[in-house]
Amino acid sequence: MPGESLKRQNGFQDVEPLQYIVWIVIAISIVLFFSLVIPFLPRDFDEWLAVGLYLFFFVVGLVAFFRVSLVDPVDKGECKRPDDEQSAQWRFCRICDIDQAPHTKHCNICNKCVYKFDHHCPYLGTCVGGKNYYSFFILVFCLTSLLVVQLAYTGLLIVHHEDKSYKQLIIGSVLEGRAAYLALLVVTALIPFIGFWLISSLLAFHVYIGILRVSTYQWILHRRKVNEEKQKKKKEKAAQVKAKQDEKLLDKLEKENQTEQQTLTPGSHNPPQEEGRTFAQSPLPNAPPNTQEGGIYRTQSTSISVIDVTEGVDIARALEPIQIVA
Repeated sequence: MPGESLKRQNGFQDVEPLQYIVWIVIAISIVLFFSLVIPFLPRDFDEWLAVGLYLFFFVVGLVAFFRVSLVDPVDKGECKRPDDEQSAQWRFCRICDIDQAPHTKHCNICNKCVYKFDHHCPYLGTCVGGKNYYSFFILVFCLTSLLVVQLAYTGLLIVHHEDKSYKQLIIGSVLEGRAAYLALLVVTALIPFIGFWLISSLLAFHVYIGILRVSTYQWILHRRKVNEEKQKKKKEKAAQVKAKQDEKLLDKLEKENQTEQQTLTPGSHNPPQEEGRTFAQSPLPNAPPNTQEGGIYRTQSTSISVIDVTEGVDIARALEPIQIVA
């Protein structure tokens, strides 16, 4: 199969730096819990209950971790394309050279087609699909439970660190003062507190999509489609608003243009005569000023009559009908 040697087979192949960071943080959190919390639990409290709960979720989560990391969720092309109408939902992967089922997707990071692809987990270094999804869900559930147990017992010690039984345990330990112990206890609680909100959010999300019976990838595609439709509606609404504004502006300009044309049309108004001004009067009855009469253009003037004579018109004849009115 093309590119077989480049495919990532499991989560321990080509380990990424993010995976090392997660492993180190989890190891530090476990060491702090068993060093600063379990030994200082009160004598009247059954510490084996805390240890038992913690170890139960830890062991189950560890088994789920190895299973989700080692099981290869690859689609080997064992499913054959049907001949009915459902074949239209199938695709062909040129990289893996197989027919992809409707829920199969090629992961560019792992360089393989994953059956019932859910998502690629960078913290595990592998893809989560139909073959290892339930192991992934159990892992997330156990991690959340571990963090709840760790937060509960750490918070119990922080609240009751002033009790006599706690003071005696602290004084008898390698820690000389309560302040140093309390500071370390706060650090011990800080790591699971941050992790709890992250992991519990992931757990709640997978419970939610489990109720909807969709995968993470399908949910992302649906949200992307919804967002694209929202953006499309916003653009259409903005275009409609702009079109209305442009229409109003065109109406306003058209009205202004009509008003200007009416103002400039000859005969639309007769300007009042002012004292000391002379106007050329036309001999024709009801003839407006500034009009052409027989090739003669008559215009108003502040002092004398101005007459423009076109070619081929007798000047003397043109001047004959003009009267000067003071």
